[in-house]
Amino acid sequence: MKFRKAAAGILAAVMFAAGVPGISGNTGISVVSEAASKLKAPKVTLVSTVDDTVTIKWKKVSGADGYKLYMLNPAEKKYVTYGLYTDEACAVTGLKKGITYKFKLAAYIEKNGKIVPQTKTSVFKAATEKLPAPKSVRAEVTENSVKLTWDKVEGAEKYKVFRYEESSKTYKPFDTAESEEYTAEGLTTGTTYYYRVAAMVSDGKNYITQNISDAVTAMPKRNVELKTADATFYDKTGKPHKLSDFAGKPMVVNLWAIWSDWSSLDLKRFQKMYEEYKDDVEFIIIDRDPGQEREHILEFLDRYGYTFEPYFDNHNEVNKYYGEDVVPTTFTISKDGEWIETVRHSLTEKDMENLIERAKRF
Repeated sequence: MKFRKAAAGILAAVMFAAGVPGISGNTGISVVSEAASKLKAPKVTLVSTVDDTVTIKWKKVSGADGYKLYMLNPAEKKYVTYGLYTDEACAVTGLKKGITYKFKLAAYIEKNGKIVPQTKTSVFKAATEKLPAPKSVRAEVTENSVKLTWDKVEGAEKYKVFRYEESSKTYKPFDTAESEEYTAEGLTTGTTYYYRVAAMVSDGKNYITQNISDAVTAMPKRNVELKTADATFYDKTGKPHKLSDFAGKPMVVNLWAIWSDWSSLDLKRFQKMYEEYKDDVEFIIIDRDPGQEREHILEFLDRYGYTFEPYFDNHNEVNKYYGEDVVPTTFTISKDGEWIETVRHSLTEKDMENLIERAKRF
């Protein structure tokens, strides 16, 4: 026992003489080193996001004069000071939407007029709300290209264009666009392409893709001159169209009226044909009665689950050229713009299939 006490005394003497950190050679009293004396890291209790603002709350650190928040700068790959706070909460405002931000937090003490940060927290994250998907994605086709346009997304810095790949059965990133339009060139005539679009924002280093739009379908086609009358009709938004706009694919055109029971029967069958043949044939279903309210027609079509695009003969022009006041009337036009045949009565499902197959072969 005496030997152990003697050894301990010798060891203490050596430590005093050597100036071991944390030990005072003058008094022999132990003090905590500067590293060990740092205040503990704050305990973060809340990280929430609303629009472009992140709210952060934490528990009080005993002995702290305030708190220092750090935010990652991705371009420089380092955390920089965002702000100093005396309360146990802060709001980080004016952030970009659709970005995941990274933070650290530390208590600080004031020493000789300077801010001395203490122990930092581990990294914690907050993601701002993503930008919405682009609306009204539209496609205009030529013989070997597709021009896509869409409505502007506020906050977007670029746009990512996706194209469907049959091999993987998924939409793959295809290209980027600097504005609200993009043209895909070198495409194959007669092949159907599917596109989707998403806004992009930069986090300072990379562009982050936001919510993706619904798909738009496009088939490049040859410019074909219609070899028959080319009347004007209108879609549900009031935009005018001509039959020549759809040339390059076989067309099945049906003139109908809501008051015709035979027309109603045809519509059910055309819906089924549309679902089966819509990639190969243009279905142009035109309400030929300009006296009917458009909203009434659209409500009727929606009620019965029709998904084909409806068109309207606003000025009785289609009826004048093709209808002869008979509903339903159905006629077909070849991909080369040639008139094929006209049927001025209701069609059975088998009749429709035969009509469509003849139009495809013509």
